[in-house]
Amino acid sequence: MWKKLNQTDKDSLNGEIALQHHAIQYIALAGKYLIPEKEDDNHTSMEWKTSISSFTGNYLPHFTLVGVKIPELRLIVYDENYYIRHAIDIPGHTGKEIFEWLKKALQSHKIESQNLKYDLHYEIPGHSKYDDQPFPEPTKEVGEITGRLRTNANQILKQWKEREPSAADVRVWPHHFDTGTFVPYLDNHNTITQSIGLGLAIADDLVDEPYFYVNHWTSQDMGNYPELPQPGQGKWVINGWKGSVLPFSTITSHDEAREQEKTVKTFFRESVDITKDLLE
Repeated sequence: MWKKLNQTDKDSLNGEIALQHHAIQYIALAGKYLIPEKEDDNHTSMEWKTSISSFTGNYLPHFTLVGVKIPELRLIVYDENYYIRHAIDIPGHTGKEIFEWLKKALQSHKIESQNLKYDLHYEIPGHSKYDDQPFPEPTKEVGEITGRLRTNANQILKQWKEREPSAADVRVWPHHFDTGTFVPYLDNHNTITQSIGLGLAIADDLVDEPYFYVNHWTSQDMGNYPELPQPGQGKWVINGWKGSVLPFSTITSHDEAREQEKTVKTFFRESVDITKDLLE
């Protein structure tokens, strides 16, 4: 069931998401250094678990999981049944303090956490300031809205994946902090020649607030794009990145949950249909 999203000050929303983005990097670090590497970086990815309002990573040795609960920004070590074995509130602690706590917590589960390093393989603006500076307290009300947004994204994207069996699992990626999936299209040689991606992105150079998107890739030169029909209440961005976007504020301009859900579903359906026609 779609969870209603309230209109929210853009700066407050983006700031809260940025704080979460920094916090979930401990999940990514555990995946990077404690489980086998995958070419697509999936070992650092995570999922949003609606039932516990947490981002959780891949299974570590001994079926251990690392997660971050929203809105509290609580770093948690779970067992395979999602029982909490260790937990610490990230706010009030520096990044290095949290890192050392995580190493010790994992060691208590007989995980060789000496291999864990405080080193990311990508850049996140402003992340290093928390090395020696305590994380600030989150804003509960805004954090709860971001949780509902992730829950809604999960629901919509998993429903879409059910209709597209070849679609990738819905995952959250720690570098850009997007929730997404994609469908690859193969030629007769089993080579990917096209793909369509769907997801939820955080504010960036394209849109200055969270937004749903549909993008595409093709190995062929598309040349100049024709004028495309409007995808529901979204809009097209064809400038380097190629796809459609539906900003958070467009969704929350509707007061009722069912209208918000209809807006997002219509956007995805029409964007995908137009994209498929474009790629044919």
